[in-house]
Amino acid sequence: MKMKDIFVIKPNFQRLWLEFPDHVQYKTMKDLYTMLGGAAEKNINSPGFGPTGNACASRLSVAFNKAGAPISTAMANAVNARTLGTSDGSRII
Repeated sequence: MKMKDIFVIKPNFQRLWLEFPDHVQYKTMKDLYTMLGGAAEKNINSPGFGPTGNACASRLSVAFNKAGAPISTAMANAVNARTLGTSDGSRII
C-alpha cells in the first residue's frame, strides 16, 4: 500500500496546536510515554528509546490523534514507520 492510497484527514491547526503535549508538562520521553501508557510506557527502557530520547514524532502523533487525524498502522506502514500502542488504543510513531 502506498501513501497515495490512504485517506488522510487534515486537522485544524489551532486544535493541533492545543493538543500538542508540551515540554513543560512532559519534559522527557519517559514523562510522555508514562502518561501515554501501553506499549509506549513498556518500551521506555528498550534499546533505541531511553528516558531522555527524542520524542518529537511521538508528540506530533499525540497531537494528530487528539485533533481528529489519527495515526493508523496503514499510514505508518506506507511511509516505513513503526508505531507503538498507547493505553487509550491510539498509535504513535
